[in-house]
Amino acid sequence: MASRAFARASSRDSPWVHTPGRSGTETTNPPSSVRSKTTSNCRDCSTVLLCAAGGAIRKAPGRATHSRKIARVVGVATFADQLFFVTAYLEGSSNGDSWSGTGFCFAVESDQGTVHLLVSNKHVLSNVSSLRIRMVAPGGDQPKLGAATQIDVEGAASMVVGHPDPAVDVAVMPLSPVLEHMAKNGAAPFFRSVSPEICLTKERERDLDSIEEVQFVGYPNALFDVKHFTPIARRGTTATPIQLDYRGEPAFLVDATVFPGSSGSPVFLSDTGTYRSREER
Repeated sequence: MASRAFARASSRDSPWVHTPGRSGTETTNPPSSVRSKTTSNCRDCSTVLLCAAGGAIRKAPGRATHSRKIARVVGVATFADQLFFVTAYLEGSSNGDSWSGTGFCFAVESDQGTVHLLVSNKHVLSNVSSLRIRMVAPGGDQPKLGAATQIDVEGAASMVVGHPDPAVDVAVMPLSPVLEHMAKNGAAPFFRSVSPEICLTKERERDLDSIEEVQFVGYPNALFDVKHFTPIARRGTTATPIQLDYRGEPAFLVDATVFPGSSGSPVFLSDTGTYRSREER
């Protein structure tokens, strides 16, 4: 047995406008003009990343013998807790058209420190004139549930880098300068980042079975917990073996009920209890 966890500008000199969320008074539903952007490309899906267990978060074999005290407010004590704080609610607009989607935080280390990126789909980020990014506000070292902070980024499309393969619907934009601007204005968000250490690799996929349960977190149909500003978590299963390149491409299918607005959601394989490795099954 083993345990695993897969994991806007008022000034022309600035592309930002900081608009902090108001505790308990944030708009509970998006304006009618806001819709979830979709595309006719049959390859589009919410699967932009599958995070798999890395050594940094691998837990000790067996199930813990102590119980976790249930608090009234969810924190970030467990891997599952943290999944609710890796995403950002996105609202994009361009030429009078508006849409919503999901993005998530990805962190990589460089010679100059940690670099944060916002990952989503190309059809969410590309050609966007104004991008609103909303996240949960901080309360010290914990999330301040019931409060949100947001920022509008004008001309966001100029910051977006799409995957070089036109058929791969994945794009990123620098998040570090956005976070720095929000912090300088007293509106830093509370978030957790996905790191390369927990991403799926060829070596790690060998331990996976042909059918695995997956979780994905986002904002389907622009829905979220309007009281706490947290996203919606949903489940599905792999529909083709991860080890096999579907139709000869480095891809696999996920069978899940996915709605517009989920585009850009991270997908995780998370077994927080005990599980049998492929060899033990």
